[in-house]
Amino acid sequence: MSTIIIDGTEIIRETTADLFNAALRLARESGRFAEIDSILNYALDSHHEHELSNYEFDTRFCTNYGGSEGIYIDAFIDGRFNESGESGIHRIGTLKTLRRDLDAMELMGKACGLLTYFAHQHIVQEFVRYRPLKELQSNIEHMQQQTLELQQMEVIRVDMKRLVKRFNEEYKLLYEHNDNILGYRVMLEAAEGFLETHGSFVRNFAWCRGDYITSDREMAAFMFALYKTL
Repeated sequence: MSTIIIDGTEIIRETTADLFNAALRLARESGRFAEIDSILNYALDSHHEHELSNYEFDTRFCTNYGGSEGIYIDAFIDGRFNESGESGIHRIGTLKTLRRDLDAMELMGKACGLLTYFAHQHIVQEFVRYRPLKELQSNIEHMQQQTLELQQMEVIRVDMKRLVKRFNEEYKLLYEHNDNILGYRVMLEAAEGFLETHGSFVRNFAWCRGDYITSDREMAAFMFALYKTL
């Protein structure tokens, strides 16, 4: 896997193996996979990995009988998976049980549904890792333009309670990722200017929150919250 730097934010690309293993891990952590695990012979990602830098693909888990024994689930991605726009179908992993009865087929079918769901959830959670470079750069430019417009606004009307709630969510996200969030630098720089031009608004926010904005992380979280609330 490769690492790219966008405006100071480090983004580590994922591979097809990462996606397969993440879906399996999340399914197991959900507590819904235990009975399926009890009949599995193995669950392995594909050795032929592909880096994922585009999200325009479907993740498919298909079950069928093996040629000589058992039931298999073949996992694939189907669609555009990299920045060049290349489209294709690539295996990402396989699961197998030695059983061939109806109950086993029903469980393997359930596994397909669970893995499809959790693969999607993982991509949503780690979406920034799957976005093409040009799209990420465009996102930064949009943030810069929007935050500049915020600084130039004379009157800002917003529900302060809603803004505080959003601020807490953004602060938690920054804390969990050690500030390695796309747009952190843009928001921090914008917040410094906003605090100078909109002191009264910021004081009202601090009063509603019950605390002043003091740290860089709080400043960035405030600007992220304002940017996403308006």
